[in-house]
Amino acid sequence: MKTLLVLLLLTLVSSSALADDLVDAKAAFATLIQYQKTDDERSPDLFSKDCVITYTMSDGTNEKTTAVPTEVFIDGMKKAIAQKKGSQEIHGNVKYAQEAGGIRVTADVRRPTSSRSGLLSVLYRRDSDGVLRIHDFRATMYVNR
Repeated sequence: MKTLLVLLLLTLVSSSALADDLVDAKAAFATLIQYQKTDDERSPDLFSKDCVITYTMSDGTNEKTTAVPTEVFIDGMKKAIAQKKGSQEIHGNVKYAQEAGGIRVTADVRRPTSSRSGLLSVLYRRDSDGVLRIHDFRATMYVNR
C-alpha cells in the first residue's frame, strides 16, 4: 500500500512539474516574441549558453541547413537589437509539446511582405539555476528562387 501511495505522489509531483513547465514555456515564448518586436536588450538572456542553433534555407526544391555557434548568434542578435527595427514577423499555429527534458514549441512564421510561412521550433529546458531557457532553436525560411 505504501508503494502505491509513493507512486501516486511521484506521479502527481511529476504531472505538476510538467504543468508548470508548460505554463512557463508559454510565457517564455510570449516573452521571446515580445522582446523581438521591441528590440529588448534582454533577448540574449532567453537562450542557454550551449543552445544549438540551426537555420534551414529553402527555395521549395533545395534546402541548405547551417549550424550557427551560440556566440555568433547572440552577437548577431545584439547587432540587430541595436538597429532598433523590431521584428515584424507574424507567428501562427503555435503548438506546445512535451519532449525529453523540456517543452518543444513550434510555430509558423511569416513576414508581412511574404505569402510564404517558415517554421520555428524551440526547445525550452530548465538550466541548473531552474530558469527555463531555449536550448535548441531551429528556423526554416523560404527564399525566392
